[in-house]
Amino acid sequence: MKKYHTITFLPENKTIQVEDRRTIFETIELDNQHGIELRFACGAEGICQKCKIRAFQKMGPLTPTEIGCLSDEELARGIRLSCQARVIQDTQVEIIYKQPFSIKIVDEHPAVAFDLSPRVKKIYIQAEAGLLSEEKFMHELLDSISRDAPPGTISEIVQQEIIDIFNNQASGCTAVVIDGEVVTIEEGDTTHELFAAAIDLGINTLMLSLIDLSSGKSIAVVSDTNPQHHVEADLETRISLSCEDPIHLEILSEEVLLRIDVLLHELCQAKNISPLHIYDITMSGATGMLRLFLKGVPGVLEQRALFDRGGSVVFSAKHASITSSPSARISTLPIISSYVGADITAGIIATQLHRSLDTVLFLDLGTMGKAALYHNGTITAASTGEGAAFECVGIRFGMRPEAGAIERVTAAGDIQAAVIGESLPRGICGSGLIELAGELVNAGIINEHGDIQDAHELCGVSSEIIQRLIVSEEEKSFLLYRDEGEFASDIYVTQDDIHALMRSKAYLSATVKLLLQKAGTSYSEVKRVLIGGAFGYHVDPEAFIRIGLIPETLRGYVFFVGNTSKAGAHLALLDRTILEEAEQIARDVHSFDPVHDPRFERLVQESLNFRGL
Repeated sequence: MKKYHTITFLPENKTIQVEDRRTIFETIELDNQHGIELRFACGAEGICQKCKIRAFQKMGPLTPTEIGCLSDEELARGIRLSCQARVIQDTQVEIIYKQPFSIKIVDEHPAVAFDLSPRVKKIYIQAEAGLLSEEKFMHELLDSISRDAPPGTISEIVQQEIIDIFNNQASGCTAVVIDGEVVTIEEGDTTHELFAAAIDLGINTLMLSLIDLSSGKSIAVVSDTNPQHHVEADLETRISLSCEDPIHLEILSEEVLLRIDVLLHELCQAKNISPLHIYDITMSGATGMLRLFLKGVPGVLEQRALFDRGGSVVFSAKHASITSSPSARISTLPIISSYVGADITAGIIATQLHRSLDTVLFLDLGTMGKAALYHNGTITAASTGEGAAFECVGIRFGMRPEAGAIERVTAAGDIQAAVIGESLPRGICGSGLIELAGELVNAGIINEHGDIQDAHELCGVSSEIIQRLIVSEEEKSFLLYRDEGEFASDIYVTQDDIHALMRSKAYLSATVKLLLQKAGTSYSEVKRVLIGGAFGYHVDPEAFIRIGLIPETLRGYVFFVGNTSKAGAHLALLDRTILEEAEQIARDVHSFDPVHDPRFERLVQESLNFRGL
């Protein structure tokens, strides 16, 4: 009689029966009625390593293939290859490589009011009883264009398209018009298929929104790791190597262009639309990221001088090998300076900072922390160049805000952690780290110098939280998560992690103090603080006060405004005048590099703590 074991996939709690000494791969290859989302790309030879699972109970002996491709750390955590490991008992497992990116179906207008007048429009002209000639069609088309744009012309190429369509006895045609120019003709009525994409090109993260230009709404959003991060984690290293070696530039360029193309396809598939109906793409990001991007796109080299002067660069999506309408265009938002990029231009647009009536501080928390201050009609901006801990880069269990990331942390008797998506905890993202630090400072577990206290030094702290303190020969740590399996699964934050966050906070605090001094004002005149960045879906403003980034006097006046880089790119797609407005903003903003200010290092040292402001 055959013997079977129950395999339970966590956290979904899907179960399958696996015959003794068989692999999970062999089982679901024959019958996968529960839709187990395991990835296989090498025919169960253990080469691709895409079928990794984390087993919470022991499985059969390690195979030579597993020994050769799994690290000691992975083996200690119970990581196995589901195409190799034999099932010998009832086991709980978690799939490691689930969908590497997360798509959200949304129905969102921008947070600020806008005039829906996109650069792209469609005009449908229908034949009446088959009496519409090419000449009449062209006349009606030109008349329609001239209603809201200067009188235009129709190129010979487009005229030939019209003739070809009418030769096929079409009942009508749709003209695609970009900035008053007829760029192509589509057979039939396609006016309801009018889409665009907004892209935030981050150092470590790519975020894309699919935009319905008919309504102005974002209808799907995707977030993924920037694949350049796996080639070179540091932006300066990427830029340096790309200057030294054209092959390196080609690799970096291909990585990001291919990923953008894949993500656009996924967004379109999620909404059941064709990528060929994407006609406009706007891109935002840090100066270095956009320069690197433009440097790797054929045919736009001659526009880089315009980009460096704070202008918008516009080029065909075909040059970037991004699948979309053959006539689609890509526009980059203008940069402010070498150290303050288009992401801040986008943030100003998205928050309407330039139209403020009061003194307002805008903080963009990311790999390079940035700040902009509006005061008395002038915006001053700067970049710290140091903010990696805000995105959990370099943190022991740090990760992007994706499935499995701890994004919320509260301490009421014991630590309560909220995890993004349907996943067991796999690490911690920026919002979770900031909230954890705030809770530990508030409880006295971390002192003002960022040091984790010994248990005997703590008073009034619950025994449950004290038990989470880990003291080893290496350093002190704080335990966030541990499961009951047979393998090590601890997720913890180390003393070095806390100090890294404190350093990022100190650099940003020092930059803000310089902004205030240069503008001739102080925190007492600031009426609102707007915080942007690619965090999780929530972050508690109180945490920023507890770690000393924002003064207590502004409690209740701190607002999280989300990914303003992507939001600004979204707005630029909806109103044809915003790109010109963005160029004016980029020219008007006063920017500086705080590192070159003689006061900066002293201000950093003064801020290298978790004291309140």
